[in-house]
This record gives sequence, structure tokens and C-alpha cells, in this order.
Amino acid sequence: MHFLKTSLALLWLAFSLPAGAETHKLVLLCTTDIHCELRSAPDKEGGWMRLATLIEKERMDSGPGKTLLIDCGDTLQGSIAGSLSQGEAAALMLKQLDYDAWIPGNHDFEFGFEAFLKCRKIFGADCLAANLKTPTLAAVTKPWKSYELNGLKLALIGMSSPHMDAWQWAALAEKTEVSDMRVALKKIMPEILAAHPDIIVLAAHEGLFMPARLDDGAGLGKIASEFPQISLIIGAHTHALEPGRQIGPASWYAQAGCHGEYLLRVEIGLDPVSRQAPEISSRLLPVTNAIPEDAKCRKLLGKWLTEAAKQESCIVGKCSSPIRPRRPKDYQSELDELVCRAIAWRTGVQVVVYGTPAGQGPGWNGEISSLQIFQTLPYDNYIGTLSLSKEQLQNVIAEQVAAHDKGSFQTLWGAKAEIAADAQINLPFEFKDERIKVAFSSHALAGGGGRFPILEALTKNPENRPEDTRILVREALRDYISAKSPLSIKVTEWLSRMK
Repeated sequence: MHFLKTSLALLWLAFSLPAGAETHKLVLLCTTDIHCELRSAPDKEGGWMRLATLIEKERMDSGPGKTLLIDCGDTLQGSIAGSLSQGEAAALMLKQLDYDAWIPGNHDFEFGFEAFLKCRKIFGADCLAANLKTPTLAAVTKPWKSYELNGLKLALIGMSSPHMDAWQWAALAEKTEVSDMRVALKKIMPEILAAHPDIIVLAAHEGLFMPARLDDGAGLGKIASEFPQISLIIGAHTHALEPGRQIGPASWYAQAGCHGEYLLRVEIGLDPVSRQAPEISSRLLPVTNAIPEDAKCRKLLGKWLTEAAKQESCIVGKCSSPIRPRRPKDYQSELDELVCRAIAWRTGVQVVVYGTPAGQGPGWNGEISSLQIFQTLPYDNYIGTLSLSKEQLQNVIAEQVAAHDKGSFQTLWGAKAEIAADAQINLPFEFKDERIKVAFSSHALAGGGGRFPILEALTKNPENRPEDTRILVREALRDYISAKSPLSIKVTEWLSRMK
């Protein structure tokens, strides 16, 4: 509808404006949530190496000075190559392909603040994040940037994940202030309008159906309604595919998916004389295996491609009986038992609260490779600990039980507990001291994306002695498998309902 209205407006202008009036066009090429997926899995298509070839083709077809290349975040982390290089492999790709702007996502800080700054320096071009604030970030990011292409002035606003502080613990907590996108927009919009851009674009590491902040269910739809001067919103984070649709009274929305499987191409047309509403159309271009890998990128990333291939094929250990993931209705599984054992073994704690996602494929049987471990635990979560009282631990368990059906449940290990009919937790476990040290993932301690406010509050109490071990959950699991193979894991019913 948005495209139809603007097309009719431009058709009317073709007859009403003086001879010689011309629509100027520019092209935005957009990627997001690549997660340093340089090459796709054997059974999939896509990957950044092939995507690079398509980017160069589209840039050439559009003509010089008419194309803006944008990445909307979650770029550095998510593959073995990304983790081995601490994001450097992805930063080199951003630089090699001459991206004009990069909007960092929540996973781009997963290796820590210093690693992010190193990758930012390698990239070198515009890093836009209007809602992230620290003195250090102020020197290396901008809230927005004006670009002039083909006679048009485009204002590009960048917004990082607005719930960053609810996903990352310790890596960002003391260094970064994350604000609501709407708050940031209200602050910078007068400055943008004073620059008289022809087109305003918001590139946000946020999905269309996610809240702008975790306590606000409005999200990008409300932003489109409150800021109708934004003609185009480019989304990210949810891995959704959206070729293009109108949201709000005057905004166009599109999103490029994930893992380099598609390139989003947005074409914007505007007559600079009449300055009527821009004509916007967009489409998703598939990155198929028929597209060759970019030779320059392959050469540039040769070191990390080789190292990643070695890691992927490395056999860490084996299991003598199947290790299955948790079914959605269950509270524990062989895989949960294994990961919790590994965390306890590596840290020396007695109790662990950690859960792998339910329904993760068929599980493991026989040899266990580094690739299988990475696919099971793809994010760089660190082990953190709290010293909790019995009542505090009961409250944490109750919060997890309440979240059981929401896809983010963290299971209990090392202390048996029962769930009463009224959802109260009976914890007969005897504490030798007043408090007990409990291990969690850094993601859970940050609040699990806003799902665990009780646990998040406990991390802010110094009496609970919060500690970041800087031990990756994945590394603890890998070391445990290597040390204890062959594995035979039997599930203990640590958490159950009272009969």
C-alpha cells in the first residue's frame, strides 16, 4: 500500500512538474545477523563468502555513487571462525567489502568490550549506535550520519539492541548505558531535521515484533507511528525474513534474515525538487550455492577458514550411551546433566542452575566433535557465580519454573528440590554454611533478556558476591568431555513435582 501510494504520487508529479523534473534513485544493500558465518553448513545455502560476490554484483549494477552498504549487527560472533578470531574475521570482512555503516548488535559485545573496540578499529568506517553511551564508545561510534548519493541527502540512524544490558552480564554492565530507542530518537531528531535530509532511515538491531524496551510492548511499530518522518526502518536480531511492508502511517520496513542466506536490496526514489514522499521498494536476493565465493575474501580470511575447518573436524571424546537434549515438557535431560557436571567440575561449585535449549535435534551418540559442541552451545556465555541463601535459591528456582514453558528455562543441578501444587519450592537440601555458591551462565545473570528479574536483582547485591569466572561454558564442556570420555550420562531428577 505504501509503495502504491507513493507510486501514484510520483505518477501525478510526472504530469504536474516542469519538463526535466527527474526522480533520483539510490540503493541500500543490507545484511544482518551474519554471525560470522563465512561458509554455510553443507546442507544449507548462503554464507558470507558467497554473499560477498552478490554484494559486489549489485553494487556494480547500481552504478557508482548510488549504493550504501549497511550491516545491522550480530556480525562478529556465532561461528567457530568468529570465536577463534574473537570477531576479527568478521571485522576483516566488513572492511574488505567496504561497508559504509555497521550497527553493532548484542552478540557483537560477547567477546568483551576490548575485543569489540579492536574489531571496531579494524572496520574503520561508520559505526552507528545512538542508544549506547559511554565515554569510550562516544569516540568510536556516532548516533547518525548524513550521506549524499546521486543528488540525495540520506540521514542514517543506527540503534543497537535496546535490551543489550539484559543479555550481557559483566562484559558491559559497568561500561555501557543502553537507552530506549524512542528516548534516543527524541534526543537526536531535532538535529537530524535541522540538517534537512531528503530521506531518514533507521537501521536497528531489533525485530519488528519485539518491544523497544523489555517493559514496553510497542517496539518498532510504535516508533514508526511516533516518528513518521522516518521513511525506512531496517530491522534485525530476530533472524526474520521480511521483503518489505508498510508499518505506521508512512514507514517502510524490511529485514534480511540471517547467516548470509539473503541480501536485502532497497531502492529509494525521490524527486529533489518536489520533495514528495519517497518511493520505496525492496526485495530479498537469495544467496545460493550457484554463486561463487569471493576470491579476495577467501584469500584474506584463509587463516581463519583453515583454523575453523581443523576445529570443526576435531574429535573431542565419545559417549557410550546417547546424550539427548531436553524435551519441552521435561525439567532435565542427559545434555543438561552433562553441561551442569562440566560447570561444577571446572568451577568447584556444588550447585548449578543452567539449561540448554529444549528440542535441540537428536542429540549425541558415539564420537563428539568440536563442531557438535559449538552447535549445541553457539554463544559465548561465561560462567558466573553467586553466593546465595537458601531462601534466595528457592526464589531463583521458582522463577525458573515459572519460565519453563517460555523457552528459556534453566534447570537445577546438585541439589534436589520439589515443586508444590501452589508453585512454592521445597528445598530440603542442607546448607553447611549460611550461603552456598551457585553457578549460572552470564546470559542468565544478566536477566535472560528480561525473563529473570529476580536473578538479575541478586547480581546487584554485593552480599551475594557476584563473580565472573571468565570461563566459557563451551570450554568447560569441551574440557570435561575430553577428560571423562567415554561418557555414560544418566539423568538425576534434581527438580520434580510433589506427588
